[in-house]
Amino acid sequence: MSASLLEKLLSGREYSPLIVLQDTLEQSSFILLQEFVVKAVSSNRRIIWLTTETSVTSLERYLPKEIRVVYIDAYSNVFASESDHPKHSPSLYVLKDASDLNEAETLIKRLTQSTNVPYTLVLDSLSSFIRDSTTKTFRFVKNLVADVKEPSNILATYHGDIPDTSSASGYPTLPHISSAFSQLASTKIIVKNILERDPLDYEEEEPREYITEHSNSLTVGKCELEHKRKSGKVVRERVVFEVNPSGGLSISTVINAPLVVEPESESTEIDPAANLSFNLNLTEEQRKAKNEVVLPYLKTKEQEVSGAIYYEPDEADDFDDEDPDEDLNI
Repeated sequence: MSASLLEKLLSGREYSPLIVLQDTLEQSSFILLQEFVVKAVSSNRRIIWLTTETSVTSLERYLPKEIRVVYIDAYSNVFASESDHPKHSPSLYVLKDASDLNEAETLIKRLTQSTNVPYTLVLDSLSSFIRDSTTKTFRFVKNLVADVKEPSNILATYHGDIPDTSSASGYPTLPHISSAFSQLASTKIIVKNILERDPLDYEEEEPREYITEHSNSLTVGKCELEHKRKSGKVVRERVVFEVNPSGGLSISTVINAPLVVEPESESTEIDPAANLSFNLNLTEEQRKAKNEVVLPYLKTKEQEVSGAIYYEPDEADDFDDEDPDEDLNI
């Protein structure tokens, strides 16, 4: 059995310079993000992590201890409490202004270009920047992707259930951030809760729940992938992933159920001429006489037709050979 697309992306057998993960309150993308980082470390890639919504202290608690990460902290100066402030270390850079994308871009390029070691850059999460400016966030990611060379790559996450502010900020013609990332990303992964129901599955009077006790599972989830290869081919896949007790993820591909075409039920044909005050139906003799009539355009097929043009001169015609253009008054 061939490996799934997600497994190829995790192992690096399928290269993607920019992988965008879209999640919601129903299901976080951290399970997948963590697995991508673990696989990147096993491929001897340097990990650079820009964090905006999670403290460095919490990330160090969640990630395996053997993983060495260079952190760019855009969280502490905005949201952190005293217990969340990380210890100073050579692998920690704290942004002075968490919303200054120019400062973040300059620092990231300095870290990625300082050595020739392949890297994986984690942007977790872009939603904090999107709330300030959609256009600046898109330009920020686009500039970083322009410097990526294989096998280095970028992992970016954002929350799909946060409203896009571009239409309310004086730019109603801008595309939605989800559409913009779909165009920019070589791989887009939409993470969903394993128990999430399609809106069409709800009954008309049934209340639609958003957050339940099963939301944001830490062990299992599902996702939809769209991957664009260099050849231009687009590959789509739906998978279910589950955390193994021994570590890693167990991934299984979801195969769409085949379309079942039900046989058409036998129905009696409706006669449009029924229930009329006059008769539109033909008798057998009338139908026979109609079929024996030879239409005019069919007669030409039975005769050999030759064409010729006959012209009878008019009194006003001038056939003077000396000056054929005399009638033009030239």
